[in-house]
Amino acid sequence: MTKTIPQNDRDMFYEFYLDDPATPSFCSFSKLYIGQEADLLKVADRLEASNCYPQTANAVRDYFSGNLSASHNIAYQTIPVLQPVNLISSSHISVGKREWNHINTWECVYKISVEGLEAEQIVVLYKEKY
Repeated sequence: MTKTIPQNDRDMFYEFYLDDPATPSFCSFSKLYIGQEADLLKVADRLEASNCYPQTANAVRDYFSGNLSASHNIAYQTIPVLQPVNLISSSHISVGKREWNHINTWECVYKISVEGLEAEQIVVLYKEKY
């Protein structure tokens, strides 16, 4: 199933950065997330509830209240909290019971199994990158 470009602001997708938790403590990198307004407002609520990234939580709410220049500090840089991205396509997949081995960066094997799963995959375009 292919989705068309969003027709209203509630359907829009946004880029959102936080500090990358996978980097060593002596490195500072950001990690990109993509979400819609409802998703990002839930993230803001959870950040506030955990007393983590209070500036970011406020900036997300400010953005959706009309302050399109709202910013936050990630990886020692002040950046816009959200930027709209263009949705190119989306697809949905359903998978029944499966088992597989996941090998991580350190070549450790994790045995993973699911009774079933559903996933939505999107392709977005932002700053000439997919």
